[in-house]
Amino acid sequence: MGSCNEIIFFTSFIVFGILFVRNNVEKVEAADIFCTQECNPEAFYMLCPQNNTRIYNVCKNCCQARLLSCHLYRADDSLIC
Repeated sequence: MGSCNEIIFFTSFIVFGILFVRNNVEKVEAADIFCTQECNPEAFYMLCPQNNTRIYNVCKNCCQARLLSCHLYRADDSLIC
């Protein structure tokens, strides 16, 4: 049977290991996401919540818009993404 110190060490090791792995798995930054450079031909304008302004003549796809926290819309104002 292990001593009390061994049990505390083992338990602490497991808990900190789980926390370390969990923190590393959940971190995903925009710099880690790669988007293709194709334009979505249906995109008529892009709307970004930061300035709430319509940006016309956009050459973006859904991945690029998502990285900017924006949305793409068709000419009939229907949401693409």
